[in-house]
Amino acid sequence: MKSLVVALLALVMAGANGQMLVYPKLTYQQLMNLNYGPESCPYIDRIVNYLETQQIYWNVFNVPPEMLNNSDRLVNLRIRAIIWGLRVDCSNPDRYKK
Repeated sequence: MKSLVVALLALVMAGANGQMLVYPKLTYQQLMNLNYGPESCPYIDRIVNYLETQQIYWNVFNVPPEMLNNSDRLVNLRIRAIIWGLRVDCSNPDRYKK
């Protein structure tokens, strides 16, 4: 699982020089295995771009949830949860500290 995250970060970071990258389409199980933490915050824009590309590959980008079948809805939910989790964690990294 960690190797998948490292490989995906390497793909995302490779786009830093302005080249257009072609990302592979992930399966639902691969999406479920994606985990990003505070160490991913410097790359948030690239990761969000990568995840939005996955939404396009799955044909769920900007589609109302009621128009999706159950499997597409689950994919869209997982991608959106990762994106919003990253945005919240990166904007307030100390929210779980006491």
